Amino acid sequence: MRRILREALNTILIGLIMFATLQSSFQNYRVEGESMLPTLVQSQFLMVNKVAYARFDFSKLSDKIPFLSLKQKPNSHLFDPPKRGDIIVFSLPDERNKNLVKRVVAVPGDLVGISNGQLRINGLRAKETYLYEKPSLINLSDQIMLPGEYFVLGDNRMRSHDSKNWGSVNLEDIIGKVWVSYWPLSNLEAY
Repeated sequence: MRRILREALNTILIGLIMFATLQSSFQNYRVEGESMLPTLVQSQFLMVNKVAYARFDFSKLSDKIPFLSLKQKPNSHLFDPPKRGDIIVFSLPDERNKNLVKRVVAVPGDLVGISNGQLRINGLRAKETYLYEKPSLINLSDQIMLPGEYFVLGDNRMRSHDSKNWGSVNLEDIIGKVWVSYWPLSNLEAY
């Protein structure tokens, strides 16, 4: 009887650990609005990878383990930082309870601007095959992305409230990278 009880408790404990790990690593998100058409549609459900852009202070690890010398900078990304083209979910600094989904179009160090609807990155016209329609009425003066800043835009530019309206997104406000769409099944896709 004790063996069965011990096995049951072990199974429950493992289940709780797996649940906690999944909850801290992934989050579901429901698309609201038309700002990401045609890539994402209203009421589409997404799984967001919250550890995709996780950072770690490798210098603290070097201090704790003798003879270990790590060359990474403090707070280096475990994997990769956000890249151009990534679709991310982030919170607005002024409204922490409001999350948005947009595409990263410029990363730290990039010069970004919009002229007659045409996005320019570092002085070159960006190829945006994912756009819903060519936005011709949008203009934005060139600005440089500082460390930790990301310029995000919706694929449906004319219906998107994004960085062209309120500026760049800080790395600390990024919740994670859109990993997969899981509902409706007709929109099942990995990103």
